[in-house]
Amino acid sequence: MPITEEVAAGLPGKAAVDADGAPLGPVTGVFDDDHTGRPEWAVVRVAGLEHLAPLADADVRGGRLHLAVTTQRLLSAPAAEDVDHLSHDDSVALYRHYGTSPAGDTDVAPHPAT
Repeated sequence: MPITEEVAAGLPGKAAVDADGAPLGPVTGVFDDDHTGRPEWAVVRVAGLEHLAPLADADVRGGRLHLAVTTQRLLSAPAAEDVDHLSHDDSVALYRHYGTSPAGDTDVAPHPAT
């Protein structure tokens, strides 16, 4: 079940864990996709740095955000140019890195990172 706007509004301050259940750090924000308007990215602080993680396939259980990506994938994700808004280029780079794309968006051709 996708993360809804109501659930996304409550994510900041929650602890995030990776796909293996390893603790990452707190969620400090959420970005919506400009095309769909849905919550697409969680901002997670790991070792003092903020990283963007996809909310696709993520869920909230036990008061924590469970991401569907590994710590390594999160830490190697491209950084956003602007911390207040994701540009189209930043979004495309993130979708490609994670090998995903927003539903119905045909102008993004994801290429998973190796």
